[in-house]
Amino acid sequence: MQRTLTNTSASILVIMMAMGTFSLSAQKLITKTMVVDFYSTTPIEDIKAHLEDGLGIINTASNKAVFQVKIESFEFEKALMQEHFNENYLHSVRYPKAIFSVTIEGMEDWSNQGEHAVNLVGDMLVHGVTKSINVPATIAINQAVGMELTANFTIKPEDHGIEVPSLVVAKIAESIDIHVKATFK
Repeated sequence: MQRTLTNTSASILVIMMAMGTFSLSAQKLITKTMVVDFYSTTPIEDIKAHLEDGLGIINTASNKAVFQVKIESFEFEKALMQEHFNENYLHSVRYPKAIFSVTIEGMEDWSNQGEHAVNLVGDMLVHGVTKSINVPATIAINQAVGMELTANFTIKPEDHGIEVPSLVVAKIAESIDIHVKATFK
């Protein structure tokens, strides 16, 4: 009888520890709700787009990660902007996804709570063109909540073979500001 109580107590303790602890070491973290915003600001016009269904997976054992967005998921304030973005610039039927495959540099201990400045170093595939980039980012770890990654960076449409017609070149910035926020559990 005492052995049964001991085994039961041990089982309950293990379950309670598993439920109350968020361990980031040696595992894969996934998000399906990564938020991506981009901004093109010129004296003539500001263009903003937003999506909330980006995918991301981080392997904390290897410090490798892949982030992916569906180009058609970007929503704009004006329907015509969204249509032009998909049909005339990003050609989202032909190039439906943007993919960022990286190594996370500067993250030594995934169990260390708090904010960590890191670099996402890897290749970004947009519009069928891959470009190597280095993106500074912040990883915030809270054992009770999970892990949040934020990054702000710029890309140039011309670096990915995106042609801007001369008729609208003054309305689209040479560098596009990107903001990413992803919560992993």
